Amino acid sequence: MTGTLATAAVVPGCTTDRATVPGPQEGPSAVPQPGVQVPEATGAATRFLNPDQYELLEAMAARLIPGDEDDPGAVQAGVVDYIDRLLATHEGYPQRTYTMGPFARGYEGDEEPPAEPGIVWVPADELDRYGWQAGQTPRELYRMGLARFQELVAARHGGASFVELSEDEQDALIEAIEDDEDDDVGEIFDPIPAGTFFELVHKHVVEGFLADPMYGGNRDMIGWRLIGFPGAQRAYSPEEMVDPDFSRPPQSLAMLPMLHGAHRGDTTALGSVRRRHPNGPID
Repeated sequence: MTGTLATAAVVPGCTTDRATVPGPQEGPSAVPQPGVQVPEATGAATRFLNPDQYELLEAMAARLIPGDEDDPGAVQAGVVDYIDRLLATHEGYPQRTYTMGPFARGYEGDEEPPAEPGIVWVPADELDRYGWQAGQTPRELYRMGLARFQELVAARHGGASFVELSEDEQDALIEAIEDDEDDDVGEIFDPIPAGTFFELVHKHVVEGFLADPMYGGNRDMIGWRLIGFPGAQRAYSPEEMVDPDFSRPPQSLAMLPMLHGAHRGDTTALGSVRRRHPNGPID
């Protein structure tokens, strides 16, 4: 199952009035400062999602990247903890965000489409440069999308919840919002395009599986171990770079020693860097 990243997604017809969707109270920063211990992501205390939203989103993530204790997937990597922290910070999207039109919309080919009210046509391959463009913030799309998705589940399965269904039934529902072609999907999700909601969830699940653990997901560096990515390494020695059998266990940005600790009086941190330098002390 694949999806297109939701950056610069346009949600036509959606309100731009934020007052219609109440915002959450801001939680503490979800981004620990470099040099602190990698946070434990437990899912026990959420910052943005309520328990029902957390459970539903985790069940969806489990079908996007399935896994178990022997072969970890999205649940074992704590991707919903990453999403919860992301939504609690920076309006849920730490990039340029435009929630009032006109919105950029991509087109293919050499000829720009005819002008339409509320649309700024840009070449499709440049659309990512325009950041998030939609009538709602990611926070609002999650609130509205999760509620509408559960409404779709209940309508198709006699009032059941998503977590009560079989894996095949869950997959069919996720595919239905990804395709966004069925009449009941369009009616229930209106005015949100169900495909846009799916793309947002898919993008964040992948990010939570592969981003640095200091942001709350990729627990125990499960994603990095799966693809053989070493994570944040400050440097390699010449011997290490020519050794075909050399490898290091992955590490997070938060595990790097403080290179400039001495400037803040932290001589212990800088000393650890000096001892690790392949050519000996750097002073």
